[in-house]
Amino acid sequence: MPGPLIPNASAWMLALLLGGLGAGAEALAGGSTLVGVVLPLACLALGLYLHRAPGQREKLERLPGGAWVLAAVVVLVLAGLVARWAMGQPAAAALLSAVALGGVVVPVVLTTRSGAAGGDSGEAPRGRG
Repeated sequence: MPGPLIPNASAWMLALLLGGLGAGAEALAGGSTLVGVVLPLACLALGLYLHRAPGQREKLERLPGGAWVLAAVVVLVLAGLVARWAMGQPAAAALLSAVALGGVVVPVVLTTRSGAAGGDSGEAPRGRG
């Protein structure tokens, strides 16, 4: 049985970048230039941090569902494009892109910051007294 098409950590990082680009493009289309530029750059910076920081990539590798989240982000971003350009519903498009990005950022940040994926929090155990 062959392995996964894309490693789990790479799927999470790619979903983060695609979600940031989709939300940034949606903000630009909505007229918010600052958010449209800062949001993708912030996602890129977070992705680079997760790739370079010691132990973070391993935590992402243990976080389940990377390929499914990546697929969901692609679908939500494409649905947002359809909602804005084909149906003329900018509010629905903004909601879809926010859900796509939030669905990636929240688990990634909670996992990598708290050590919830079984990783070490980096703090030494403290004795009593």
